[in-house]
Amino acid sequence: MLSRVCSVVVAASLTACGGGDDGGGESPQPVQDSGADVTSADGAAGAAGGTVEAGVGGSAGAAGNAGAAGSSGAAGNAGAAGSSGAAGNAGAGGSSGAAGQGGDAGAAGGDPDGGADAQQDVEVEAGCDPTACPGVDDACGHRVCSDGGCAMEYAADGTATPTQDAGDCRKVVCDGAGSTKSVVDDDDFPDDSNPCTSDICTDGEPSHADLSSGTSCGEDLVCDGAGACVGCVQASDCAGQDTECATRTCEDNKCGVAYMAAGTPVSVQTPGDCLKSQCDGSGDVESVVDDDDLPVDNDPCTLDVCTSGAASNPPAPAKTACGTGGEDVCDGA
Repeated sequence: MLSRVCSVVVAASLTACGGGDDGGGESPQPVQDSGADVTSADGAAGAAGGTVEAGVGGSAGAAGNAGAAGSSGAAGNAGAAGSSGAAGNAGAGGSSGAAGQGGDAGAAGGDPDGGADAQQDVEVEAGCDPTACPGVDDACGHRVCSDGGCAMEYAADGTATPTQDAGDCRKVVCDGAGSTKSVVDDDDFPDDSNPCTSDICTDGEPSHADLSSGTSCGEDLVCDGAGACVGCVQASDCAGQDTECATRTCEDNKCGVAYMAAGTPVSVQTPGDCLKSQCDGSGDVESVVDDDDLPVDNDPCTLDVCTSGAASNPPAPAKTACGTGGEDVCDGA
């Protein structure tokens, strides 16, 4: 076994060492440094890889590969110097030096305590895209990134979904675990657009009860008690007022008017005006001549006269008896 070895070989060609086996002779001549740090682990490995003795030096270069997980990229570059050492006489050693260069690529990871794994974690964190995560987004859950990985975020239990069936007395809500459920909603009335029915929810069950007869369901319209909106159920449901000459009617749920015959006297008259108020056959009241409606003034010395509907009280003729017993007479004036 040699007692001396050259210090470090990093140039493109080797420089022979001086001296013999007994330690005499000249000291070994240093070789020009290539710029790498020979104190680093990788550099040392590279130097070993450049050992002229045997392929064992190449194995030491493989140790430089382990150094690739070192603290800096520079250390990896030193390993590349070991690759230069591969130009040594021992081909096998050179091969191992190439393995040291592979360590250079690892050195880019940076962390001697498993930097490659840390780098992978950073890439996962930076590369997490919720839209690329498995699953779908909806009202009850959406995809998110959490701690660098995919996750689902769920809406709270009872959150109403945007799509509902109106009037079914129920509500679709989230269950807090990403799914939906149907719950009772007695405020979700089942509107049947019928003004003569009530819209009711009872413990989640819709129903429509008929409103009572005579309930207004529109202008001049009433409910018939069977869920229909009609003109009338009875005459009093019809618009207007009854008079002595016209009365409201309700036939087949339709309002009408019945007129009194023409000439039918009305109850309200003006006594002694020589006129009569009566129905005209069309629902109105008219005045007609009634010369029997004398304008009585209770004066024994005047006459009570109607002339074609005109009332008058002319003087009685002179000497018309006007007192009790016939002893007094009118003077004719």
